[in-house]
Amino acid sequence: MKTNPTITMPLTLNAHEQAAQCAQNQADPGKAKQVYLNTLAIQAVKTYLEWFDLVPDWETSNSHQPILQSLSNSADLWIKGKGRVECRPVLPGASKCIIPPETWGDRLAYIAVQLNADLTEANLVGYLPQVYDSEVPLTEFYSLDTLLEHLHPVMLTEWLDNLEDRLASGWQTWREFWSTSQPQMALNFRYPSATASAPAHCERGKKLQLDPNGEPIGLFIGIHPMVHEEFDIFVQVYPLGNQSHLPPNLQLSILDDEDEVVMQASSRSTKSMQLDFSAERGDRFSVKVSLGDISITEWFMI
Repeated sequence: MKTNPTITMPLTLNAHEQAAQCAQNQADPGKAKQVYLNTLAIQAVKTYLEWFDLVPDWETSNSHQPILQSLSNSADLWIKGKGRVECRPVLPGASKCIIPPETWGDRLAYIAVQLNADLTEANLVGYLPQVYDSEVPLTEFYSLDTLLEHLHPVMLTEWLDNLEDRLASGWQTWREFWSTSQPQMALNFRYPSATASAPAHCERGKKLQLDPNGEPIGLFIGIHPMVHEEFDIFVQVYPLGNQSHLPPNLQLSILDDEDEVVMQASSRSTKSMQLDFSAERGDRFSVKVSLGDISITEWFMI
């Protein structure tokens, strides 16, 4: 059980005006109340993120569109250059956060926002990087102390410079990954390395748990410097645990900094998948791995 400190945000007059404006677009009183509370939670998170020079763009978020508000219970907030977070309102005195299954998937984080009784303050309780249940105890949320690190993209060029601080986010070198994940397989792999005739090459891996009742997936990102600040990037997924093949219909996607899919591949119970592309220093992209209704997105910058 976690007992994380919360961050208290004031719910300003402007926040209530934004919530009222959105709610008035809904004819059903129950939906109008839902939209009102969702909007208050979004405004609290938006203000918090702006403190740290992030750029929330609520106007282009699904939760800002009247039609989408009426069709779903989404409280998403788009952050420019990074992705989407879900801002879930929690009623006063509640011990659990309700996270509708329709919001599961392409979210960088799910942030629990507990409102007080007179709607003058909101406590940012914590966040989850992914969810599998529609009701999550507030004690299960991670501390906001690590949210900013979670939201910042992985700098791939730091890997080339052998900067190890990014490994704290779960990324391991190729050798470390296979040695800790499946030691019996480690000896069967030839680990990438630089040679006298080739530029430095760096690849790191991370475990992804897409199916809470199944085996994890190994995601690997490799970077290879070329010329004139250009880099070859390759993205791979491998089965882990007792799997010899990837799950059928596993999907691997590359998205640009506008959240548009630019490359995609689907598993047909294959042993692995790989996508290759080129990028320049300063480019941002994300890698999305999906299985059914569950997806995990990792963000990167060259």
